[in-house]
Amino acid sequence: MNKKFPIKKWTAAAAAAAILAGGALPLGTATTAAESAVSAEAGSSAYLQSEARIQLIELILSNEEAENALQIASGVDEHADLYKISKEALVQVFDPSVSDTKLRETYRKFVKEYDAFLALRFRNGASSQVNPIQRSIEAIYRFESQPFSPKTQARLDMMRQAIEVFKNPENSTSLIVETFKNYVSYGIAENRSTPTDAAVQQEYLRVIAEREASLAKNLAASAAKPEDYAAQLQRHREISARAQSAISDPSTTYNARKAAYLSYFPSANAMGSSIWLSENLLTARKLLESPAGIRSGQYPASAFGELKVAINKANNVLQNEKLEIPISRASSDLSDAIRIFRGRLVP
Repeated sequence: MNKKFPIKKWTAAAAAAAILAGGALPLGTATTAAESAVSAEAGSSAYLQSEARIQLIELILSNEEAENALQIASGVDEHADLYKISKEALVQVFDPSVSDTKLRETYRKFVKEYDAFLALRFRNGASSQVNPIQRSIEAIYRFESQPFSPKTQARLDMMRQAIEVFKNPENSTSLIVETFKNYVSYGIAENRSTPTDAAVQQEYLRVIAEREASLAKNLAASAAKPEDYAAQLQRHREISARAQSAISDPSTTYNARKAAYLSYFPSANAMGSSIWLSENLLTARKLLESPAGIRSGQYPASAFGELKVAINKANNVLQNEKLEIPISRASSDLSDAIRIFRGRLVP
């Protein structure tokens, strides 16, 4: 089914106005009362000024910088716990209803997984194809050579000290990890009160607006049942509303605005994967209507049972999972189940 969906060209100002008015780039559907409430409560970023939220935002950005510097994503299996807690933190920090007590609990869990991630990477560096210590040095030089890099004396001193620690083979893994963490977080702490210029704000809103339009187009063209992805869609709209509200508020600091921008994409990615999984569920359910039997052109009874198990498992993921990677895996697993079922056709 190919429906034409008009993609609206949002300017940054229009995007900001839409979100603050209570609807936020609505993926081709009407704004709900719940979403209007979300937009209203997130219309001001004053709630982001609590110490617990500032602390968690800085940890989120430090983890992001660390993964970029090491060129390793935490979504891989051995760091699945870091992947989960980092995405959970992104949602919680921009939800005004989450208490500071809960945020501090998330912070402690996040630190534990972040430290484990770095310790494993640096400890295994000698046996890996690309040494993370060398990557760190290269990342530091690369960052400091950029025209916009804040080359204060303190920053340059920090860079030199970090490189000396990294280069010394006698230094312990714990010292190397702590030095790396301090270097990564140094610039983030400097930006605690720094405002974001209008150009950055507009660029963030432009990118999100384009992604929302793309998701809306995919939804409009999909033959999947809306009830299959309704929960995921509702959740995404709320997260998107909060992220864009924080970005649009001129009082939002540099760090908070960057974290708000980052918070949008896990939800958007999960929404995209949910559409794919919903379409696979539609295909699989139609296959259950195939003729059963042992004659040519039929499918054995056991094939239907196996496909039903796969369908139930995929539907459970779609209704309850919030992250892109498990949803994508569920969709791939269901695709495999569909392929296997079709291969059971009696010739």
